Amino acid sequence: MTLLHNAELQATGKQEAPSGTVRISLPAAYAHWRLFPLIPLFQQRYPLVKLEFHVSNRCVNFSRDDYDLAIRGNELDDSSLIARKLEDAELLMVASPGYLRQHPPLKSLDCLSSHQCIQFVLPGSGRQAGWLVRIGEKRKEIALKGNLLCSEDYLAGVSLAKHGAGIYQIYRFVVADALERNELQEVLPEMNRATRPFYLVYPQAQHMPHRIRVFIEFIIDNLRQTESAIVGRA
Repeated sequence: MTLLHNAELQATGKQEAPSGTVRISLPAAYAHWRLFPLIPLFQQRYPLVKLEFHVSNRCVNFSRDDYDLAIRGNELDDSSLIARKLEDAELLMVASPGYLRQHPPLKSLDCLSSHQCIQFVLPGSGRQAGWLVRIGEKRKEIALKGNLLCSEDYLAGVSLAKHGAGIYQIYRFVVADALERNELQEVLPEMNRATRPFYLVYPQAQHMPHRIRVFIEFIIDNLRQTESAIVGRA
């Protein structure tokens, strides 16, 4: 389709059904608990669009890697990218009921030093991710020690925590069902509710393909509705 033909279609209010492939990179937690539940609806609306998912905690380089979009957590350093905020995801510390019964009670942050705190190694830097807590109205990052370190798979720490191996910090949307089933319990709830942002990012482009544009609009609209529903239930 020529650019002139596309412009004529837009001017007359007519647009061919989007088709082709959209390649998106995103972290595992966001893929499984946020995006993937929405994909059947997208397929119903846009059956000619093929989606390819790169599920990894590693950040892609748009100038080198063949991706159209990415979803990433935390603040972004690359100002050349367009970034659309999807949500501020709440973090909390969790452990299994069995672990909590067998270890000293947790009454303050200082008590964490005597517990097994499961760590996640950041793929980009190789350092252990700090835990974010909220003290009053201030957000603070703390560094903790533990004999259990996970890399690549952010969800491995959840499995370890469920089996009673220690305490882990994770997004609330990941463990909401496990909390309801009492497979996990919230630790130091008064210190939780710190958040990390998630962004949809993509390179600036003068002419964006229709398939990518409708996917961006779909993600923004539906994830904001999901977040509003969660806030409404809180």
